[in-house]
Amino acid sequence: MPRYRRARQSLLLGVSVSLVMTSVALAGEAPPGVRFEAGARFGVAFPTGGEFDDDYDYLLHRAYPIGVDLGVRLSELIFIGTYFSYAPTIAYEPFPSRVDLCPPGCSIQVYRFGLQLQVHPADGRWGLFDPWVGVGGGYEIQHQTRSFEHVGWVSGSIRGPEYINFQIGLGFVLGKGFTLGPYFSASLAEYQVAYDVPVPNPELHWWLTVGIRLSITP
Repeated sequence: MPRYRRARQSLLLGVSVSLVMTSVALAGEAPPGVRFEAGARFGVAFPTGGEFDDDYDYLLHRAYPIGVDLGVRLSELIFIGTYFSYAPTIAYEPFPSRVDLCPPGCSIQVYRFGLQLQVHPADGRWGLFDPWVGVGGGYEIQHQTRSFEHVGWVSGSIRGPEYINFQIGLGFVLGKGFTLGPYFSASLAEYQVAYDVPVPNPELHWWLTVGIRLSITP
């Protein structure tokens, strides 16, 4: 539908960049010493802030993000690439009491994607341990299927820029090219468009995420 076109185009752009970087790396076109790296993330995320409009905004409770990192290790020290995550989300209805769970038939999914930079300060010198810190930024889309009074069931999205996300993690080396370990991230974003209508007074919100990250560096 036309009102979802911009959201789909933004999502397609993020995925396309990831695929291009992956193809280049796998084709062996990267400079010597540069290696392709992929990561998978599983976690639980908690929102805070950003209740901009009770007409559109659920009271979000928690989400379960499943994420993918794609990019290149420029060295043992630096990873640069893209990120994409999909998160089924548990929410409460805004009316009347903000304590009732989203009724049967409603659903919320949160999509986040963008670019990131990671620094691995151990530089391969700590043997079984690979601590890292990261920073990134991109875009966030919250897709809703919900019931509006006098309208019925409607699907749409609220969306806006993810200004920055901070990450910290510790990978345990499982073997050559494989690490697995915990991570924590805090992302700051702002929903500026709701159901294709500009939000008059957008508010910043955070996602605080804890989880596990698996990385593969062939």
